[in-house]
Amino acid sequence: MLSSSKSTLSFKENELTEEECYKWFENRLENPRTNRKLKKDSSYLKIFEKQCEKYKKKTASKEKIKDNESIIKELIKKKNEYENSIKDDILTEEETQELKKKIYYNYK
Repeated sequence: MLSSSKSTLSFKENELTEEECYKWFENRLENPRTNRKLKKDSSYLKIFEKQCEKYKKKTASKEKIKDNESIIKELIKKKNEYENSIKDDILTEEETQELKKKIYYNYK
């Protein structure tokens, strides 16, 4: 029974799943299946790299989408700030009339 539980943990026999690879991409110095820390020179790193290679493009695409979303949010924020600043710069009807009176009386 002990050997069967070891085989389910063995990534040599059972490759990492897509979810495990994403978990590993987030922290490459942690075994995604056991959550144990890995050394920088661990032989497991090469195995994980090879098994997770097929998911790299998907991860890169997801990161680009996140980057684009944050850029869009920032642009919307700046647009709203700009619109609010324009509103502050526009005179009300009363202010416009008062200004016209001042101009008219100064030119007489």
